[in-house]
Amino acid sequence: MLLFLIILRAFYPTDHTTVETSMSSNYTVQAYNTSDKGVELECVDDGEFNAEEFATMKKMWKKDGQESFNTSNIIFVDSNSSIRFTSLVEEDGGMYSCCVRSTEEKPYKCFDRSLSVVAYTDDVAALLLRNGNFTEDDTNETVWSVVLAQDHLLRAREGDTYFVKLFKETTTDICCDLNGSFVQLETAKDFPQKYGDVLIRNFNATIHSGNYECNATYSVEHVTKQLQTKFTALGSSQPNINQTLLDINTVAEYLTRAASTRTIVHVIFAVFLYLI
Repeated sequence: MLLFLIILRAFYPTDHTTVETSMSSNYTVQAYNTSDKGVELECVDDGEFNAEEFATMKKMWKKDGQESFNTSNIIFVDSNSSIRFTSLVEEDGGMYSCCVRSTEEKPYKCFDRSLSVVAYTDDVAALLLRNGNFTEDDTNETVWSVVLAQDHLLRAREGDTYFVKLFKETTTDICCDLNGSFVQLETAKDFPQKYGDVLIRNFNATIHSGNYECNATYSVEHVTKQLQTKFTALGSSQPNINQTLLDINTVAEYLTRAASTRTIVHVIFAVFLYLI
């Protein structure tokens, strides 16, 4: 049995030629585990236009900046007000942009939706559906605090949880990319920074392996600086150079709190699980 995880996010869109850009609003986390729940991308965010105004607008969809793309498994709903996927494969992932304008003389205003489709096993799906609840089974969870060494490698054992210290400084507004795409990580706003800057819960090589690039804000003497670091996470039974085993009873509260606050600056993910 194969599951697909579809990660949908709205964010500051990239520039479009002769197009006025806009910030898309946040999404609410939702999960579905039956195949009769379709994935549908709305053209614009709720409240952006009144219904009467929006109905008369010209609407155009693009994928990865191209007007021409494969639509064999896509239904265009209500004159392009949304697109609905009848089925999903990993190739459907990409940047979908819906551009609207009220008259021919006005520039388009675009709303971007990034869609990632990743194949997972039943075990991973069950992990994602836990919603951060701390159960008796979690008392067996192994939790580490790791300070990145000069090799910038995180060696992670399957199923273990890692607080990862990225910066020497006390930072805020931490955000990371994984293999060039934005990735959702709980950060030190949800737990004491003495443990780490980011949290990787229940490491799974399929989801978490790869090259990370993380940015953060550092303020000192009324001067704000931007910091950046890179590291690679890989599945390994070898220990990290600077790692400390944490007491699960001590950090349980922070693990639950971090998992329940999934909001990241300007972004909230919508998660749909497809059963195929």
